[in-house]
Amino acid sequence: MNPHIPDPKVVAECLDTVYSTGTLIERALFAILASTGVRVTDGLSLRWESIEWDHTPPRALILMRKVKRPHYLLLDGVAVSNLQAIRRRKGLVFEGITRFDAYHMAQRFSGGQLGCHSFRHHRGRTAMQQNGNANFVAKLLGHSSVKTTMIYTDLMQDEIEAGFLMLK
Repeated sequence: MNPHIPDPKVVAECLDTVYSTGTLIERALFAILASTGVRVTDGLSLRWESIEWDHTPPRALILMRKVKRPHYLLLDGVAVSNLQAIRRRKGLVFEGITRFDAYHMAQRFSGGQLGCHSFRHHRGRTAMQQNGNANFVAKLLGHSSVKTTMIYTDLMQDEIEAGFLMLK
């Protein structure tokens, strides 16, 4: 089992907890982390002015700090509904929240089992399972190399064994 990839059940339980007990801002943050796979520091830099509400699906332009290039986040329905509920006109969406705050939120909502980066790994893995195209997943996560993407999408041993048995 790849230690970088969180258990999908733990992620689902964590998100259920966030969506049922979290504040609007917490729900919006974790919806974005889970649906886009964005790095937490990049997600926290999201500005209201960068959200293109009229685009289908709505998207937001961010500057990815690690690779220093612009990247579009495609926002899913859960993220959009939570963002619209707290919609402001300008400034940071998650003003006053640090990456340490976000990490402690993830720990609190997951019973200490997840950090914010877990959602990035989970998104990469689920995107790879659903799409099967490593180049697509690399673009989705903003990776410059597919080799990096493969760390995020590594198959668990039981999936490899199940796939092998299907080959027979």
